[in-house]
Amino acid sequence: MGSFASTAATASHTALRTCFNRSCVNPAHLRLLDHQKNGQNRSSANSNSKTGVRGVYWNEARKGYLAAASVRDRIYRMGPFPTIEEAEAAIVAWRRENMPVSIHDQRKAV
Repeated sequence: MGSFASTAATASHTALRTCFNRSCVNPAHLRLLDHQKNGQNRSSANSNSKTGVRGVYWNEARKGYLAAASVRDRIYRMGPFPTIEEAEAAIVAWRRENMPVSIHDQRKAV
């Protein structure tokens, strides 16, 4: 991953802020990535998430927490898990392996 200052921008690239501060313009905190890779770098769950955990949701039919992530328009699902913590651990481990740009997951304690 090259730094923002040393990479030529194209229309297909967006700025990734490694500090997750939208107003940050420090070149050391910025990277240029394509849309798909930038999408891997989410700092948290969506605002409408009922669990508050990125990629984890309750499934009433299976009576457990499911974990899901998508890469290149393919959805990967795991579970069910009896606890939200187990589901989160599973999805974080999966993203570490399959979404190397996910800085938030790379920084998380194992």
